[in-house]
Amino acid sequence: MARQIFRRVLRAVAALLVVTAVVFTLLHFSGDPAYILLTPEATAEQRAAFRVQYGLDRPLWVQYVRYLGRLAQGDFGESLSFRMPAAAVALERLPATLELTLAAMALAVLVSLPAAVLAAVRRGTLFDRALMSLTLLGQTVPTFWLGMVMILLLAVRFHIFPRRAAAASCTS
Repeated sequence: MARQIFRRVLRAVAALLVVTAVVFTLLHFSGDPAYILLTPEATAEQRAAFRVQYGLDRPLWVQYVRYLGRLAQGDFGESLSFRMPAAAVALERLPATLELTLAAMALAVLVSLPAAVLAAVRRGTLFDRALMSLTLLGQTVPTFWLGMVMILLLAVRFHIFPRRAAAASCTS
């Protein structure tokens, strides 16, 4: 039993290392933060100082090992966009994230349970097939695209949401 638990923990650690390595590498392909975050008027010396300050002048593997060490200590680094600890940025947005998650889950349960019961009672009918097709479509459509379409339909076209909410969602 202990051996099996050890294997699973080892696999979980390996999976976390692979995921963090892939994400870390992909983030570095997005461009040089010195050019993205500093103004276009920044001098070469200012860009070099920025890279030194954040350790971006070191080899990628050194940056990754340093990142893992800080991560193991619970230090998630600094948000370069907000110039504050990344954990603080995430925790600041946690209540809104939880609110949206709970609302989405409640809506999903309120809609899906009655629909599933009806589909089970009317198995093989047009309703059952239509519901299965709609479910398959819902699982295959990218969520970012569906979100934009829903904003356009519900807020812009049908004016279901107040104007301030619709304007805020379109400008952010």
